[in-house]
Amino acid sequence: MIVGWQPLSLIKRGFSVRRSSLRKRRQGRVKKVTELSTLCDIECGIVIYTKNEEEPIVWSSREEMEQLLRKFNKIPEVERMKK
Repeated sequence: MIVGWQPLSLIKRGFSVRRSSLRKRRQGRVKKVTELSTLCDIECGIVIYTKNEEEPIVWSSREEMEQLLRKFNKIPEVERMKK
């Protein structure tokens, strides 16, 4: 649970601190997507690109994400916008 909201600001302490902060946030995002997929019984995934890594971080798997994106792109844009 979130204790308190903190405004976003640039981390000035160094590159390694920024990298570790990014890694923690990335792990948190992947955990949230995993929970969303499990609790809501939906197909979902996450793709994260970073400057430091050539390949994107993909959850659940690259093949499943490609299939999910193909399925999403087949849906007409009008249908995508519906709530």
